[in-house]
Amino acid sequence: MAKKPTVYVDTNVFSLVFYDGVDLRTQTKKVVTKDWWMQESRFFDIFTSRFAEYELEDGAWRGQEDSPAALSATTLCPTHNCGRDVSAIVD
Repeated sequence: MAKKPTVYVDTNVFSLVFYDGVDLRTQTKKVVTKDWWMQESRFFDIFTSRFAEYELEDGAWRGQEDSPAALSATTLCPTHNCGRDVSAIVD
């Protein structure tokens, strides 16, 4: 079986998927992001970092309470390796 491509997702993905505001531009981004998450993400190995976790917990935004569950369903990069792993993927 072929290895799935690897994708690092940051806080933008989680915050858009769970956005609960009224801004039309952000709602449009939410639809596109959520469609990708629901339909396409299964074709990738998804990674995120503790930094994303901390950033999502910081501050207050509409829909924030739902994001930790989605974040916990992704694989966390080891903090000391995540940047190097991502740069290797991008290169």
